Amino acid sequence: IGGRQYALIAVLTIGAALAGVVAGRALGASSNSQQPSGNEIAVPAGGLVFRSKEGKVVAKMDTDEGGGFLVIYNSAEKPVVTMGGSSYGGGALVGLSSGKGAGAALQLSATEDGGRVSLIGKHGKQVVLLGSGDEGGEIEVSEGSGRVVWSAPPVSKR
Repeated sequence: IGGRQYALIAVLTIGAALAGVVAGRALGASSNSQQPSGNEIAVPAGGLVFRSKEGKVVAKMDTDEGGGFLVIYNSAEKPVVTMGGSSYGGGALVGLSSGKGAGAALQLSATEDGGRVSLIGKHGKQVVLLGSGDEGGEIEVSEGSGRVVWSAPPVSKR
């Protein structure tokens, strides 16, 4: 997959996640008093796995402490996109990875305080953060161990 295709997947994923959050909130308030419909599926322990005609895993839907989540796999059956609820601040999380089996290389998250974009380094530590909150925006650059080496505004002024 080329860089443009990753960018297109990222844009479509973000759009789908935002649309899902908006639709979920809009429908959630009105459907609380309704009885469940007959076409609902309870996610079993271990989740629901979706396979191609050839038998390869293409997606998995499951739940954890943050809520529901969906993982999309590449043709090598490695996770490349993760979308779901997050227990961090009650928000949503979208993660994109290289498809080499490592953790997310890019994370987009939303909370009540604002949004965050995090770049994750080779060793699974956040190395760049662009975020927003009550006090405004923030940028952090960290070394491979996760220690912040530069920030705006400086960490000492937060």
